[in-house]
Amino acid sequence: MKICSILFFWIFSFTTHAQDFGEFPRINKQQLLNDLELLYQGLDRYHSGMYWYTPKDSVDYAFHQVKEKINKDLNILEFHKLIAPLVALSREDHTDIYLPSTTEERIESQATYLPFTVAFLGKELFLVKDGSNEKSFVAGNRITKINGLTPIQIVDKIGSLFASDGYIKTVKYSDLEGFSFSRYYYYYFGNMNSFEIQIENSASPINIKPLMISEIKENIVVRYGESREVKDKELLEFKLLTDSIAYLGIYSFSNSKISRNRINNNYPKFLKNSFAAIIDNDIKTLIIDVSTNGGGTEGNEGLLYSYLGQNYKKYKKS
Repeated sequence: MKICSILFFWIFSFTTHAQDFGEFPRINKQQLLNDLELLYQGLDRYHSGMYWYTPKDSVDYAFHQVKEKINKDLNILEFHKLIAPLVALSREDHTDIYLPSTTEERIESQATYLPFTVAFLGKELFLVKDGSNEKSFVAGNRITKINGLTPIQIVDKIGSLFASDGYIKTVKYSDLEGFSFSRYYYYYFGNMNSFEIQIENSASPINIKPLMISEIKENIVVRYGESREVKDKELLEFKLLTDSIAYLGIYSFSNSKISRNRINNNYPKFLKNSFAAIIDNDIKTLIIDVSTNGGGTEGNEGLLYSYLGQNYKKYKKS
């Protein structure tokens, strides 16, 4: 049974009761314990840096604590809340955990969220767009508390569900911008009856109703208009600037993102055609723009380099 793919933090305060994630079937306790053992073996045997930041005895103790908590059948989100911090004990940002796509689809029809998009400036939380029905907030409002907890307290909790490299804590805040804050709030706390929002310099908190994602999107479009998402941008671009200069823009190495391009949606084919055009046009200067490239599919960076030089070695050792 594959519950999750191969994410971070300490687990000891976690509980799995009295939370409403929606209607998800319960998974047999023994199956969950079997999956927990497989997860341990995978990290222990095959993650080369699993114990760089967290000693093995601490990892073992954390797994033991979770094993003790799996004393009954759980649904997939209750299980995810327990094991995500275990994976993240690697403190390695590329070691991630994902819910199955079927579960994500089911969440979209059952979950209700904090109807905001947000941004952090340092550790201070600001509202970007209000997707609630109440229309009580304006962009730039600083949120000081949500349901009695400060943003720092909330990030300490929900930030345990994904990894950051080493002891870098700023990533916990930057990764929770946009709508990610609301999503991870749900992953940790489940569906809420209401949100009590305290705004800076406001005399009293405002209670707002949690909404489904479809309602939030509709409210945001009505209130702010349609916006072209960055994800819709063409991620591969080639053009001749002059008779001797060409521009190659590679804005992502992710095959899944590139496949959604309207024009160039096959990375190897794009490179082949681009460098053929460079040769045919006798280009002397090539500008390669990866300034906004956040990474992606392993090997695509090497494929690009293979057109530029010989004896490329990505790792001295692995």
